[in-house]
Amino acid sequence: YICELLAKMASKKAVAIVIGVGPGLGASLAKRFAAGGYSVGLIARKESSLQPVQSELEQSGHTGDQS
Repeated sequence: YICELLAKMASKKAVAIVIGVGPGLGASLAKRFAAGGYSVGLIARKESSLQPVQSELEQSGHTGDQS
């Protein structure tokens, strides 16, 4: 499934995959990439780490899908 998601994202614009998303560096990187026009894939050990970052990105006008 991730390959299909990446293929969809890549066909539209540059893709950045951020591994280790949490409240610190991973979240900051995700926000910077999104602000730069990248499609951003978020990966974390716990879903609870992803939710705040995804919500903030969506509030900034970026769309997301948590699968």
